[in-house]
Amino acid sequence: MSDATFRARLKTILDGVATAKNVNDTIRYFNTLDSYTSAFRTANSVIHCWLIDLAGISPERPSRILGGSNIEVLQTYTYNLLGYYGLDDSARSQKVFVPVVEAVVNALNNDDTLHTNSATYWEALPARTELDYVLFGGVLCHRATVVQTIVTKVNT
Repeated sequence: MSDATFRARLKTILDGVATAKNVNDTIRYFNTLDSYTSAFRTANSVIHCWLIDLAGISPERPSRILGGSNIEVLQTYTYNLLGYYGLDDSARSQKVFVPVVEAVVNALNNDDTLHTNSATYWEALPARTELDYVLFGGVLCHRATVVQTIVTKVNT
């Protein structure tokens, strides 16, 4: 399996979460600040987006199949799914954004394809999440970093 396969699956899962807006399958770059922020705003002008970033690929590591003499090679892909939501104290924006993050994590953890344990496919460890605040396009935002690890078999 490849990064393209995993990235497409992660985007499909995020696109299936109705409250996750402006899902992108990579980090995005723009030449102007206005282009940058307008690409991530919702219809009511709130910044709300999700970006999928490949954080790393581990070196292949051999693993002996339990009870046998065959060795399979595993490779781990780690993705950061970055969610941003414009901070608005009067709207209690954290109370709006946290349920979106929970829905994303639940969708990832409940996806049967993502968690297949097949000799020819791949499996994923449950997602973990970190929340903080950052400037995003000059706007103070909530940021969720949902870390999703996928282990694939390089040979079978």
